[in-house]
Amino acid sequence: MWTLTHITVTWLRVWQGRLLPLLILTACLAGSSLDEPLDVVIVGNEITLRLEPVSFCWNTGRAGFCIDQDLPDPLPHLGRVEGQIDVGWPLDNWNFSGVLIDPVHRDEDTRVEVEVVDLGNNVWAFEPDSHGGLFEAELFGIGPEGDVYVAFTAEIVDQPDLRAPAPFFSFLA
Repeated sequence: MWTLTHITVTWLRVWQGRLLPLLILTACLAGSSLDEPLDVVIVGNEITLRLEPVSFCWNTGRAGFCIDQDLPDPLPHLGRVEGQIDVGWPLDNWNFSGVLIDPVHRDEDTRVEVEVVDLGNNVWAFEPDSHGGLFEAELFGIGPEGDVYVAFTAEIVDQPDLRAPAPFFSFLA
């Protein structure tokens, strides 16, 4: 199966000096490397962000390169989020990790690792801790084609930790 990856328009000089567009279709085998990374899709409480990686290293199969850009200011905002944040990435055999940063106490090294669970079908669950507040989130992905980095902000709703054991009460008669 072939997948169309690029459409290029090139100008070709033909009869009597007129320029006519020549459409060139570039196809490659499905699943092969892309020329650059695609957007990372972040979903929380019905809000969707499509984040272009700001830093990445990428291997096209023909050449490899790295790009490091400044983060956008302000960071894209996911809004108020209750529960997990879903991460979508269209390429197979990738893994993601993440951190939350308290922007108010940035100088105090408030980076907290967040579990990112592979749900299958190229979707991961970014699971913030139970404490709430406004946080900056960073996601790092790594796979056969290279690595990607994106960042965004979210207001995490304070939730009770459902994994914590319930208190045990004993009554003496």
